[in-house]
Amino acid sequence: MALPDEPDRIIEGSAGADAELAQETLPDDLQQLLSNLSIDYRVPVVLKDVVGFSYEEIGESLDIPLGTVRSRIHRGRAQLRSALEGVTEP
Repeated sequence: MALPDEPDRIIEGSAGADAELAQETLPDDLQQLLSNLSIDYRVPVVLKDVVGFSYEEIGESLDIPLGTVRSRIHRGRAQLRSALEGVTEP
């Protein structure tokens, strides 16, 4: 099958590598807050909220039970929320 005369109308182009990286890069202040979390909380939060892993995938990757994954993500998010509130207050 031959390609159409104007393939851009049918085949969508992908974003360049720079655009993809910019979408995945977190703001410096958020990266700093994440780095302040203990590793037990930081890794599950990043895997869930940045990388997009499911709870099950995180549990398998870290070899921890699903309940522990949920607990660590909840506590890590709570610590981030608290830290963000402290940053935004005058």
